[in-house]
Formats: sequence, structure tokens, C-alpha cells
Amino acid sequence: MKLEMALVASAILFNGAGLYAQTEKIFSLDDIQFWCGDGTNRAAMIIQWSSPEVFNNTTVPAPMLDCSIVWGYRWNGESTADNLFKEVMATDPQIYGLLSEDTGYGSMILGLGYDLNNNRIKGIKTSEGIIITSSHLINFDGGLSDGFAILSTDEADKAQSLEIADIYWGGLYGPCWEVWQEKGAQGGFLQMPQRGNSDYWTPDDPQNPWTGTHGEWTLCNAGISSIQLHDGSWIGFTITPGGLNYSDPTDPGTIAYYTHKAAPDVPNIIPSPTGSYPYAQELVEAEGPLGPQELYSDPTSILGTPTTIANNLAFFGPADPFHIKIVEPAYNLDLDGNKTILTLSSETINGTTNYGSVTVKFDHPITDDPANPYGIDFQVFGNTFYTGNGFVNDSTDLSTHTLTGNAFTEPVLVSVSPDGKQWYTYQSGPYCDDIYPTQGYEWDQDLFADTGNGWSKKQMDFTRPVNPAVKDILRQGNISAANAIKLYAGSGGGTGFDLAESGFDSIQYIRVSAAEGFSNGELDAFSDVRPALIGEGLSVFPANLESTPLSLQYNLPETVLTESTSFFKITFNTLDIPVLVTPSFIRSNSEIPTPEGNFEEPIIFKVDVKSILDSEKPVFNGSIQVNVQFFEDFNNLRLLVWNGSEWEETESFVDLDTMILTKDEFNASSIFALVQQISPVIQLKISLEEDKSLISFDVPPNQHWSLQRSFDLKAWETVTEENNNEEAETITIKENFLPEEKAYFYRLQLDPISEE
Repeated sequence: MKLEMALVASAILFNGAGLYAQTEKIFSLDDIQFWCGDGTNRAAMIIQWSSPEVFNNTTVPAPMLDCSIVWGYRWNGESTADNLFKEVMATDPQIYGLLSEDTGYGSMILGLGYDLNNNRIKGIKTSEGIIITSSHLINFDGGLSDGFAILSTDEADKAQSLEIADIYWGGLYGPCWEVWQEKGAQGGFLQMPQRGNSDYWTPDDPQNPWTGTHGEWTLCNAGISSIQLHDGSWIGFTITPGGLNYSDPTDPGTIAYYTHKAAPDVPNIIPSPTGSYPYAQELVEAEGPLGPQELYSDPTSILGTPTTIANNLAFFGPADPFHIKIVEPAYNLDLDGNKTILTLSSETINGTTNYGSVTVKFDHPITDDPANPYGIDFQVFGNTFYTGNGFVNDSTDLSTHTLTGNAFTEPVLVSVSPDGKQWYTYQSGPYCDDIYPTQGYEWDQDLFADTGNGWSKKQMDFTRPVNPAVKDILRQGNISAANAIKLYAGSGGGTGFDLAESGFDSIQYIRVSAAEGFSNGELDAFSDVRPALIGEGLSVFPANLESTPLSLQYNLPETVLTESTSFFKITFNTLDIPVLVTPSFIRSNSEIPTPEGNFEEPIIFKVDVKSILDSEKPVFNGSIQVNVQFFEDFNNLRLLVWNGSEWEETESFVDLDTMILTKDEFNASSIFALVQQISPVIQLKISLEEDKSLISFDVPPNQHWSLQRSFDLKAWETVTEENNNEEAETITIKENFLPEEKAYFYRLQLDPISEE
């Protein structure tokens, strides 16, 4: 006979925009996956993003996610933390930083960001609207070089991440970045230095807190260029809990800055240098006639990202660079002199027709993921385009350039394979070089009004698919190119494919082929589609709902590098106009107050539904579903809604089988708080007596209590309960239910009795 008992309590930790299980772990140099540099010496760099306690002297939004990320560095001879920092910045394509100009004592670190969704769009925007970003093009003046750029110190406390799904913080007078190193500064730490039992550091001098320790970590009082590395060194970067106000020691930011410093925590995101590139990286095979022009016969031109900027052939003016857009496709060479597209053609010799084909391989499997927007798993880019009312170039006002409804397409066939041996061909479409032209950069109408050129430096997202319903609107014509770009909702275009049709759970090879009736089409690039993250917008059109409701899924940010977990699902049953749907977490610096009550840290989120093309208010019907598997006690969950002035209860229900909370009906701008009631801590005592179990516990006064039993920690049944507990008392229950060879669990649920 087997008897087990567990008191089920809340085990959720909400770090602003994420949910983590709290675990103790020893982390070592051997656990690091991403290494840069060469040599026998090893050191580690950890960056921890967190939401400051006090947002003084800053307008920077809280980081998208509280997390800690680690990289490794190898070298021989002598090296510094500055060498480590710059090597990591130049090697990992997802991290970026902002430095001040040289002050004479070196540069200050003003901002650090991480491309969490791995769409390879990195950068910030300043308060003056200036965008500092990176590009795959060498000859693109975007600002980021080798992972970092120079930023004015005046902008450090104002600049924001270009991408809402990136993790970013920057500051100088507000909460800023600080540097830690291993205690003793002599290396020798195979394992990560421990922070000890204290939540915060211990300053050497509380009146002048410029140095001190946190467990085995020491706060550095010098720049990273002065920190000498040793084998087993650890360098950490953390955000101060508040901004230091030199003139006011009573400022809450100053107090937090002095007393609540904390060294880096154990990494919860461990990047890998392999299996993460979202574009085709390897050319496997190229056969048959390609071209025939030499300019369009190089199969390596299809690797990497789609073409975003190219040089024209001076057909209608000087050979100036132009942005790839839905009304002007890729051709000729890009800014770096690379060929842009490949033509898949045919030739007939002695009565036999041969067709061109090309096969590529991704460095990771592309999966049939139900969380991917609109069911699309990968995209193929050609050089199709829509025609408009006249010629177009980069100085054209796209708000007055109207589409005719005609598209120039040259469809070719697409096939997929998991292993390069088994193949499935999308014989009936979709096709490459057909619909959804490439859109390289965002169009900014205000920028056009100011400068005569509306092309911003923010790249569109090639890992986000176009809503398939866009096709019907563009084919109707009579829509401006500027509005057509808005309907892309941030997507960079490309023809989308659903792997479900192929029967493969995942694929790693894609082949594009000319064939009879499918010849002379162009191919530019391939991309792996990813699930949307909280904070990113997806479009919904009335046409999406013609046959069935449409559901959009949004993942938690921290699941990007771990197991994919859908947190939000938003379903539309009816809709009258095209809308952009954006769920987001509301962080601690928001004007929305935290719900009052005996709650665990609440999860506050907002759902925005806005018209894409105008300010018209949409009319719709739908529901919201939230994954609550992170909670262990569902009975104490409550959903509150913000009515504009206060929090109030709203009706919802939790399905214990799926662990999904559903809220039917929501408004165009709804704010919710998911809270969990904190119950008194009660100790259950269990003993055996005459083959029966005795369960004893102390109950506070004025509580309705219920003793419950479960075999799987999901379904619970009531053993006994009491409604009239007016005084504190000790309860003993004799339990006769003892199944043989089966584990079972007890929990005690308490609900306060209303004083009324």
C-alpha cells in the first residue's frame, strides 16, 4: 500500500512579461553553448535584463522580459573584459549595444538589446525619431557595426527598442547598466559565482556605495577596458534598480540605487550558435537551365535574406539605389554588388525539354507549428510585383500611387522534404514568384512629407507571413501602395506554405523547380515562419471569417529558445473591417494601478484591436483564451477587468483538462488582470492508524474549508467540508479511502466567510 500527501500551493513566478518555475541550479562554464574567440583560457559574460524598481529620470519602457543570458569567450595571452564584450557583440547576430562617445576614459555602455524573436531586426529609435539599426548589407548606413553603435548621452534615457519583442534597456541618469566580476578578480571559477542568500548586495561603505559584494560577485568601480581577464573569469551586466539622483538622497530611485543592487542571476536563456538562422543557408543542388542571363544564373543568390535594396539599371533615370517594394521588385545587383535573384528557365534540345531547379537546406527543421500565424510554416520570395498608375521609384509618393489590381507573376513549383529523399510537391499551389511581393522596409508617410523620401530604416519582418486575405484586396485594385503596405501589417511579404498539406511534421529541404507550364519564374530567398510573441501585432480581415472563426496564437517571450508554449489565443467570430490585434503585458511603470487585495503578483495584460487603414472603430465578436498551466491551484484564479477607473470582477471559466481560461467577449481596448488569491499557509499532518489515515490541520476563524483528494493533481474531489468555522480550531479527519498501490494527494482549500 502506498500513501503520498502533498499540500498544493501556488508555484508561479511572474517577472513582468514571463512565467518561470523557481529552481536552484549550479551553472558552470561547461553549460555555456555559445562560444567566441580562440584559445585555452575561458571566461563568461552574463547580461541580465530586469524591470527597475523605480523609473526615475527615464522614459524607456521596461524590458520585454526579465531574463539572464550567457556567452563564453576563449583566448590566449592577455585580454580584457572589453575584448570579451566586443567579441560577443560582433559574433552573436542577436545581441546589440549602444556606447557613448569616448569620454577620454573610454566609452560608457548606454544600452543593451537582444533580438529575442530572431527575425534579425535589431535597433533602437530615439526620441527625435532617428532609427539606429543593423542590416545584412555592408554598404547600408544603418548605424550598428559589429553589434553596436554610438549614441548621444542625451538619448540614453529616452531611446526605445525598435522592435517591441526585443529585450532592451538603456540609461545613464535613470536606471543604468553596471558591471560585476567574480570575487577576487583572479578568475578560477569553473562554476558561476553564487549570489548567496541575500536578495541584494552589501556595500563596502553605505554612505559611498560604489563598491561592494553580492555573495561571490563584486561590483566593479572601473570600466570594462580596465578589467583584466583570467581563466575562469565571469563578467556580469545588470540594470540598477533605480536612477541615481546626486542632488536628492531621498529620491526613491537614489535609495533603490544604493541599497537594492543585485548581481546576475543564473541564466535562463542559453543561446546556441547553431540551428537558429531563419533563412536558407546551404545550397544543396542546382540543375538544368538557369538564367539565361548571367546576372540571374547564380544559385547562391537565393541564400540568406530577401533582397531589400538594389541598384536599378538606369531604365528610367540614373542608376540609383532603390528599395524593394510591392510595386518595384528585386533585380540587378544589391548595394554590395551581389546578385539578387535566380531565374528558373527551360530549354529544349532534340525534342527534350529540361527545366531548371534549385534545392536548399536550412540549419534546423522547419516544423508544422499550429501556433504559426494563419497556419503558414515557411515562405518563398520571388520578384513579383503589383502594377500601379505610372512609373515608380524611391521618390514616388506611395499614398497617391494606386494599384491597378494586376500583378506580374511567373509561378514556379515548390517541393519540400524532411531528409532530401522523400518529397512532396505543391502541384496545385501556392507557387513561388506568384502572390505577396517582397516589401523590404517600412514606408513612413510623415517622413515623405518632410524629406520627399518615405523609406525608414526599419526592415519589415520576413519571418512573419502576410495574411492570405490580403490577396483579394490587392487584386481588386483602387488602393494606394501606402495602404497596401499597411495591410502587410509588418510582414516582408513572400508566398506562404502550410506543411500540413505535405503530411510532414517537419522539413529541412526546399526545392523550387520550373516545369511544363511553370517556367521562367524568379527566386530570391526562403524564410522560416515563427509564432508571434506577446507584444507583436497580427492582422485579421473579414474575409478570414467567411467559413470558420479565426484564432491567433501568441507565445510567451521566454519560450522562443525553449519549448514553444502558446499563452494567448484570440478568436474572432465576426468582424467588419481589417484590424491589427496586439496583446501585451502591462509592466510596473504603467499608469494602470495594481489590483488591491490578498493576491499573488498579478499578470496584467492588454488586448488592442485597431483598424489598420483608418481611425474607424471596429465591430466584432470574439473570445480570449489564456494558458494557466503555470498555476497549480486553479480554484483561486480570478480575472479582473479595468473599467477605466477601477478593477472589477468579470466572468470567465477554467477548463481543468486543457488548463485554459476563457473569457467570452472583449472590447477593442481591454485590460485584464489575472490574479490568484493568497490562502493562509496551513500545514497538513498525516498519520496512519489502524489502516486508516488521520489528517489534522489548524483552521483560522471565519473560514469555509474544504479537504480535497486527487490522484493526478488535476481533478479534485471533496472529502469533507465545513461552512461554520467561527473560531480557530484543530480539525482531525479519519480518512477511510485507501486504494492499494496508488498514490493520492490531499489539499485544503480555504475561502474567507463574508463578515456580512
